[in-house]
Amino acid sequence: MQNQKTKITRKSKELRLSQALELRVMYESAGYTHNKSYRFICDMISRMQSRYITSGQKRYLDSLIDQGSPAIPEPKNPEKVAEIDKALALEGMESHQEPLQSFRWKLAKGYDLSERQTNFMNTLLEKAEDIRVNGKFVPSDEDVKILVIAEAAARGKDSWYWSHRQGQVKAIAKVSDWLAWQRAKADGLEMGPEPEMSKWLVEKAAASCKGVLKEMLNPRHLPGDMRYRRYHALGKKLCMIIGEPKVSKRGKVQYECLIDGEILDVNAEDILKR
Repeated sequence: MQNQKTKITRKSKELRLSQALELRVMYESAGYTHNKSYRFICDMISRMQSRYITSGQKRYLDSLIDQGSPAIPEPKNPEKVAEIDKALALEGMESHQEPLQSFRWKLAKGYDLSERQTNFMNTLLEKAEDIRVNGKFVPSDEDVKILVIAEAAARGKDSWYWSHRQGQVKAIAKVSDWLAWQRAKADGLEMGPEPEMSKWLVEKAAASCKGVLKEMLNPRHLPGDMRYRRYHALGKKLCMIIGEPKVSKRGKVQYECLIDGEILDVNAEDILKR
């Protein structure tokens, strides 16, 4: 008799689905979104919305439904949990919601964090405190110009270059995410939370393209200047600069030049003063 399977409660698929949906909300309210039972409930909801579930799955799901909402545990580190709650509610910390919520759940359950997790959590909390004291970082027009130039210049670097600069890779990826978000916002598109942006990212982006940035911010050639266009095989030809510098699709700084009556984009490295 002890090995006999629990009898399945007779209920319609619609009723079981509605009960499962209510149970999922209970688990989310209790902060149990990292729980195996929660993942099972979500999986069963997905399955029931498109097909039927097995008898064993019905039996286990019904047992969870009968148990109802899980007990909300008392945090064993309430001070740190409260600090995380403040960080989660702070404008400017939207891009860090997932790791902070994960740390909060573990601490609230009494689990220990690894040294690496603790260091990362403290870094995020320090960032939240900086925002609380100094306000959310808002890039200046000059900062945005640097970010745009860095994103464009990154196209000129090959995989071998980036393989030795993983920190810059991550920084440029974050810069691209932020710029894409800003462009979409300007176009009136609905976007999620604003991606991370910080003074550190601006500095890291600037460091990734020092040569290009120097040329773009302080052009060596101005519209109207007479210069020479260097040809490695043919020597050089007189040209006139007719446009501001720009970054090409290959990440090179170019100037618009008039040469023999033709307008050409010429790489900065091929333009000579004499």
